[in-house]
Amino acid sequence: MSSVTNLLVLSIFAQVFLTFIVLFSLATCRFKAAKKHELDPKFYKLYRGDGEPDHIRQISRNFRNLCETPVIFFLAIILTIVLKLESMLFVYLAWGYVVLRHIHSYVHCTSNKILLRFRVYLLSIIVLLTYWIMLVVELFSRL
Repeated sequence: MSSVTNLLVLSIFAQVFLTFIVLFSLATCRFKAAKKHELDPKFYKLYRGDGEPDHIRQISRNFRNLCETPVIFFLAIILTIVLKLESMLFVYLAWGYVVLRHIHSYVHCTSNKILLRFRVYLLSIIVLLTYWIMLVVELFSRL
């Protein structure tokens, strides 16, 4: 594999790693809350009842968010690799997206400052959209 491909694959690993970090944080928080009787574990049977404390709901929402737009990111990276599009621009955009998603998750799971969180999220979406636009441009330039 080329160095561009390796760097793109590593960006996928970094994004997946983030997802697992948030997932394990969520599980840990849920178990601790259940142990402290801050929530009824039966809530998770059908997600009915009093619900989760806000700090757990915050991490839970971030985890769900990590299962949304990153799917589009993964597809873009896979297409780039399969189509053998060798460009450092794709690497910069991929890593820009991943870094922004890491920052977004940190803000979301800690201070949860809404305006900062929104700005980082929006910037990550702009980077991802730019990636897709560059992907389309590169494909059409090969026709």
